[in-house]
Amino acid sequence: MLKIGEFARICQVSTQTLRYYHAEGVLMADKIDPQTGYRYYDAAKIKTFGEIRTLQQAGFTLEEIKVLLSGNEDARAVLLAQKRAELSAERDRINASLILVERLGHRQEILGELSTRDMIETNFEDDPLVIGRWRLIGQVRSQSPDTWGVPKTPTDAVKEEIVCLPGGSRWWNLLWSRGVIYCHYNCPDTILPNEYQLHEIHGERYMTLRWIGNSCLTRGSDSILLLYKQESNRAYTSRESQVHRDRTDFPYVPDPELIGKWETIAFVPSPEHFSPEQPLELSALNHITAIAFYERGMCEQFIRHKENIRTRLLEYTASDVGRFRGYIINHQEESAEGYLLREIDGAKYLFVQHKSGDYFFGGKEPSYYVFKKATET
Repeated sequence: MLKIGEFARICQVSTQTLRYYHAEGVLMADKIDPQTGYRYYDAAKIKTFGEIRTLQQAGFTLEEIKVLLSGNEDARAVLLAQKRAELSAERDRINASLILVERLGHRQEILGELSTRDMIETNFEDDPLVIGRWRLIGQVRSQSPDTWGVPKTPTDAVKEEIVCLPGGSRWWNLLWSRGVIYCHYNCPDTILPNEYQLHEIHGERYMTLRWIGNSCLTRGSDSILLLYKQESNRAYTSRESQVHRDRTDFPYVPDPELIGKWETIAFVPSPEHFSPEQPLELSALNHITAIAFYERGMCEQFIRHKENIRTRLLEYTASDVGRFRGYIINHQEESAEGYLLREIDGAKYLFVQHKSGDYFFGGKEPSYYVFKKATET
């Protein structure tokens, strides 16, 4: 749970506004201490606040916003229709608001854009001391070095290593400005700000980082305080900071057995974890739904992004390098994902590595998509 002051800083709003929203029944505090009167908010309310601000920009009153957030789809549809008519009558003056209303049916898309665009400070503020590579020591109780003692293992999924690149540019799913490291999550699509402080102790530099993890949004967990030690103050490039790098200069070798479209049926840690009797469901918001292989080394991935399907054209080649039958090559991302063909109980399955930031920056082994051929050619 976040105190009202911390919640206000994250949302870049005054505590008076939050108290007003609470009094109007638009954004209620999740807990009020009966002894002190302090208000506490679940981190998931960050996205609710973003939606309220978006609806206000579109011209809705607080009373109307309460209806739109109530879950009553019929009332919501009526309000949207009324507002669309009002804005159409004054199109020249409020054209920007009209565009917002036309898109309000795609609530998650708007929230994702709001999180990415508005929750990061517009002006980057440099902090030369934070640039470099940081190694996790553990979880501590407070900012004061006197209380650190022996740091414990974090209770949430956190990064064992962080690299702060010059200019605050993106590393893995992190980017930063003075005093804060932002973390971008895909599911749900949001960016969370994590405040940091630097400490100089006996010539060594440490960083305490108030980590608002994804579990704060999905499970209502509390933020935790992490302690990192600076291993290097070198100004890395993103490429230099990667744990893994892929070779992508493979010569083209045909693989006729691949030709055709393959549909995704599972996502597993390794081919050995796959069983045709119990294929695993894909629970990720964004994932590859199918892949089609064409002649002359071209292939096309079909990727689900929220409610839409987009495609990506890549290359592939058979190869005798390493333990794989061949590789799917993405020259733009400089990745080569190995693939295998296996026959199980008389059926053929295609296993393809999935290499994300966890592999390139986190040093973890990639998981595998499992495909089965949709049609025979």
